[in-house]
Amino acid sequence: MTEHTTRAEHPLIAVATHWVHVVSLTFLIFTGFYIHYPFWGLDFSTMRTIHLIAALFFVLTFLMRMVWAVVGGGSAAAGGSRRIRDFRWFMPEKGDMRMTFATVKYYLFLRKTHPRTLKYNPLQKAAYLVLVPATLVIALTGLQLWQTTAHFLEPLTYWMGGPVWVRTVHYATMWVFILIAIVHIYLAIAETVFELPMMFFWRSAEMRHGPKQKAEPEQKS
Repeated sequence: MTEHTTRAEHPLIAVATHWVHVVSLTFLIFTGFYIHYPFWGLDFSTMRTIHLIAALFFVLTFLMRMVWAVVGGGSAAAGGSRRIRDFRWFMPEKGDMRMTFATVKYYLFLRKTHPRTLKYNPLQKAAYLVLVPATLVIALTGLQLWQTTAHFLEPLTYWMGGPVWVRTVHYATMWVFILIAIVHIYLAIAETVFELPMMFFWRSAEMRHGPKQKAEPEQKS
């Protein structure tokens, strides 16, 4: 039987917030680099305004996505239709450590077969979990740098060593987002390109490999 991606696997709210994150993160990165080092003759004030608006959209939809993951209708496994609360897909499971090594070996071309999981592999879980504190850090430091709210956070800014260090942390955290985004895009194109129509246009596509209840055993060399 042919396996297809399903709307239960990627509910509409996940698709919508994914779109907002893609667009807002693109504007955040571009305007962030410009604010850090103006490289064109653009209006600096306009760039700051766009940066702020994009940040608000990103943070608010991120919070919405997190709340939905806990109390929403949930999502299904790859190719499945039975939904469970979305946050459960990100929780550590027995065998994750073994799966981590198998997944790394696959990405390093030391293993021929993809170690399949029901939804996310341990590396994906780790990347998504890093985004939670990273979003909090970049949002908080952004508020510290924003003149409208900076005075409310002066004690924290002082504790961090001053505005220069706050700006450094903010800039470094942006690179965390960039690196995760690059890896995410690469893996999405290389491994799960069949899911892109569902994630961007909510349309099903034939899966390259069907979901399995258990990961494939690691091959012996």
